[in-house]
Amino acid sequence: MTIDLWFPTAIYHEDLKPTQHTKDRMIEYFDSIHHETDIKDGRYSGDIHQNYQLFNDSRFHWLNTEVSFHCKKFLSAFNVDVDKISIYASKAWPVIIKQGGDIFRHTHPNSVLSVVYYPQSSNPLNGGKLKFHSPNPRHMPVHPEELNDLTYSDTLYVPEEGRLFIFPSHIEHEVERYHGITPRYSISYDIIVTSSNSKHNNEFAIIDPYTWKNIDPVNTNAI
Repeated sequence: MTIDLWFPTAIYHEDLKPTQHTKDRMIEYFDSIHHETDIKDGRYSGDIHQNYQLFNDSRFHWLNTEVSFHCKKFLSAFNVDVDKISIYASKAWPVIIKQGGDIFRHTHPNSVLSVVYYPQSSNPLNGGKLKFHSPNPRHMPVHPEELNDLTYSDTLYVPEEGRLFIFPSHIEHEVERYHGITPRYSISYDIIVTSSNSKHNNEFAIIDPYTWKNIDPVNTNAI
């Protein structure tokens, strides 16, 4: 008997090692939000509070570089010529999960890749795992007695401190209920992958926005 497993779901993870100074500055940023914001329902997500340009803060320039490097490394596994693409972060925002907090199941439809990095986490037994849902759900109306590679519908990852995840933005994901006392900090990026403006590669990728023109007369004075 032969059963071929096609159409895999690709999730990338890597443990980063910032210097203590870099880590302290990132934590400093999160601590200020934590102490100055009334965090309701156990969670704070910067994109909801118009705080989604974290990539402009000098405390995260190191992380910007790491995200770019690892996104290209991820894409190279798909045989993408990374010399012909550009990596843009359209959004980057802080997320704080306190005791009892979670994040509902969702996707990021306005980006190509999604990235999450954990500068501060806690004991894995405290919950708050990152759950990914299969984009290829089971359709057969039968019940397997045990799950295997043919029947899994989701997978869980422990949000280890210093760990970076990259995954296609269309994959549904969520954060399970967190039970730790110490707040858990993470940073999310929406990544747009475009053709490089310096390469002749404009048919099979989003064109580099450097060459775009706004032709909407309502939003521009251009004729």
